[in-house]
Amino acid sequence: MAYAMNLKQIERKAWVSHFEDGLWDIALAMFMLTPAIRTFTDNVWFTLLFAVAPLVLIGGKRFITTPRIGRVKFGRERKDRQRRILIAFGLTILITHAALVIVLGVLNPSETWMRVVTIGLCLGAILGLVAYLLDIPRLYGYFLLLLTGWVLWEAFGDPTGPIWLALSGGVVLTIGIALLLRFLHKYPKLAEEVLDNNV
Repeated sequence: MAYAMNLKQIERKAWVSHFEDGLWDIALAMFMLTPAIRTFTDNVWFTLLFAVAPLVLIGGKRFITTPRIGRVKFGRERKDRQRRILIAFGLTILITHAALVIVLGVLNPSETWMRVVTIGLCLGAILGLVAYLLDIPRLYGYFLLLLTGWVLWEAFGDPTGPIWLALSGGVVLTIGIALLLRFLHKYPKLAEEVLDNNV
């Protein structure tokens, strides 16, 4: 029993270490900053930053995180959790998209509060589920900032929404960069450690 508990603790620590690099924070910050920058500059090309965010996450994991902490093979329970994340995330997106289409497209409510509640519930469902399944507490705070920004934008329009997202995105980006720098300092490349040990 004690062995099982220790194994779970080790696996939990390995799982958390994959989120110490700040890359999720940086990618989420880009999602928050993109609509604000697009609005302030009135330049449609800045919308492409939405596509850059996942590339930063994937590339960062490949070239920064993995060379420092390696590839972790999680147990069956953690793998099942990862599969549930993908399935639940996909289903939540489909359901919330259907809700948006029905309420905003078919019913087309003129009342601002109904649009705000609909968008808020849909975004809250997606973001809250991701934070819970990923088991990373700080994501709740980030997602609350993002959710508040979209609701403010829908309720009050420009420039309230973009300003909130710009400020929130700046805070999240700063945290992400700080975590990345700490991660680089804390974890040297494994290859370098191997070379040192072979000398």
